[in-house]
Amino acid sequence: MEWKYWGHSDDAVTVWRSLLDAVREVGGRPCGLGARNTLRMEKGMLLSGTDFDDNRDPYECSISFIVNNDGDFIGKDALMKRKSADTEIFRGFVCEGGREIPRDGQKVYHDGAEVGIVTSGSISPILGKGIALGFIKRELSKPGTRVTIDVRGEDG
Repeated sequence: MEWKYWGHSDDAVTVWRSLLDAVREVGGRPCGLGARNTLRMEKGMLLSGTDFDDNRDPYECSISFIVNNDGDFIGKDALMKRKSADTEIFRGFVCEGGREIPRDGQKVYHDGAEVGIVTSGSISPILGKGIALGFIKRELSKPGTRVTIDVRGEDG
């Protein structure tokens, strides 16, 4: 649910306090975009423009459930070819080391070879570890596969 309030800036403090009181009555607390971002990463949810853009397809982004292949549509043949292509796939990563924070653009390695890229990263307050979302070669996408994220710019 999204609410928009248009009013005079003199009312901002009063409106904020009223909203905060209402949220506290139901056991909530205020949070910002950082909290939202961490929660979506813990859930494995893509953020448009950050985790994907028009250069990625639903099969790469692990959201193929949005594709209805019944009937014809423009681009169906190309999309079906992509479905079976040996491409990268969107996955989540949990860091096992200390409290390193993976960041977008950092490379993912397996056995010294570059195999993917981080698109989002943060510290998970629930896990107490770094977490990341990104793309990795499909053959390395199985849970439990160990990879290295280059968080310090030291290639692998």
